[in-house]
Amino acid sequence: MVGLAAKGSTNVTAAWPRYTLDPRVDQVSTRERLQLSICIGFVPIANETESGLTLLTVQLPSGYLADLNTITELTA
Repeated sequence: MVGLAAKGSTNVTAAWPRYTLDPRVDQVSTRERLQLSICIGFVPIANETESGLTLLTVQLPSGYLADLNTITELTA
C-alpha cells in the first residue's frame, strides 16, 4: 500500500480531479525492494495549458526508505 497525493495552486472547483496519478510497481521490484514509477498529469479546462506549482507527496509503507541518490538524479 502506497499513499499518493497531489496538490496544486490551481483553483479546484470542477466536479472531477484536476490531476491524474498513475503509480506503477516496476518489474524489477522484489520482496525486499519496491521500485515505483509515479506519473502525474494535469487535466486542463478550456484554454489552460499549465498547472502552476504542483506538489506530489508519496508515502511509503513501513519498512521502506527512499533512495536519495535516485531522487538527487531526478532533481538535477
